[in-house]
Order: sequence, then structure tokens, then C-alpha cells
Amino acid sequence: MTRSRSIRTDSPTFTRLVLGSPDLRRALASSPGEKLKVAACPEQTELHLLTVTGSGGFGEGYLGDLDLGMYGPERRKAALEAYFSSDFLPRMDQFLALLRALRDAVTQWPVPEK
Repeated sequence: MTRSRSIRTDSPTFTRLVLGSPDLRRALASSPGEKLKVAACPEQTELHLLTVTGSGGFGEGYLGDLDLGMYGPERRKAALEAYFSSDFLPRMDQFLALLRALRDAVTQWPVPEK
């Protein structure tokens, strides 16, 4: 799960706890190209920003591949329906499962004081 992923942390103990979550490990195994980032929000010390980025999987190319401006209303609607009926919804479900698993793993343990 983590062999091919770069892990950088300022809290190795906390990171080991988070990566020990079975749900997160399963979600990561099913999303090999995705990258996770957990960062403290600048003005809210008790809040963290969770980010998932990918290698062509989640969040990349969703609507950027469609040039809808050149289509009329009917063709635009047909293009969007075809796009969303393809693999978009399963990819989004997988993305949300990964993000939820990360949230649950991070919030399961108290963040250590620095």
C-alpha cells in the first residue's frame, strides 16, 4: 500500500497510526495512483484539509475534456449525459470512499501536540 508512495510527515507516530487504519489501507489499495495530503488549516489549528489528487483518475479531466461551449443546448445535454453515464459515477464513488477513509483514519486519533 505504501511501498510505491512517497510519505512525508512531521509526525511519524501519528502517521503510523493513521496508515494503520484497515479501511484506509483498503481504499489506498483500490486507488494505486492517488495521492493523499493532510495539512493543518492555516487559521484553524483544530481543523485539517484533506486532499486527494491523482494520476488521471479522480479530479482530473472530468469536465476539462468536454468543450461544451461549441455545442448547442441539445448536443451539450447529450454530451454531458454520455459523459456522466460512462465511468464518472463509479470513479466519484471510489474517490469519496478514499476521502472518507482518510477522514476517519485521521480523526480516529488525537493529533499530537507539537
